[in-house]
Amino acid sequence: MGFGPGNGEAEPLPTRLRLPDSTRLQILVDTTQHLTDYAQVWYPVRQELTGAVFAAYPVFLVNRSPDTLLLGAGSHPRLQLEACDPQRQWRPIERPSSYLCGVGLRSIQLRPGQLALMTVPRQAGRYRTRLRLRLPWARHPGPAASPVSADFAGAIELSQFEEHYE
Repeated sequence: MGFGPGNGEAEPLPTRLRLPDSTRLQILVDTTQHLTDYAQVWYPVRQELTGAVFAAYPVFLVNRSPDTLLLGAGSHPRLQLEACDPQRQWRPIERPSSYLCGVGLRSIQLRPGQLALMTVPRQAGRYRTRLRLRLPWARHPGPAASPVSADFAGAIELSQFEEHYE
């Protein structure tokens, strides 16, 4: 995974930089591996304290295309966790990452054949459902829709559907 201009080095953007879609980026959540004691961090822009320790699953982002893919900006790709609600509709249950100001942010790029490793916190709650990850800002109509992972078993609180994260 590379960073575009702004990382202190003069690195030209690839000529074939593309937004990812479901035919180019594979999102794999490995629920057979349980990462424990994974430390959260403070996000000053969102004024959220995430200093607790949590359990997580590893997530692999794999570029299956001949192009360099644009995954986001700043310090992490813009993946968003979705859950299947009681009406069997997929809905986001967390706010996508964002910045108040984008000046000086580096782009996150994944070159052809490369993979990136990140994590998704394991959810806990009384409502058993299916979960998945989506790269929401890369939505495209038709068969090349925005990339989503395969769904996996999880449990959340129904109150997580009360917020609107669309």
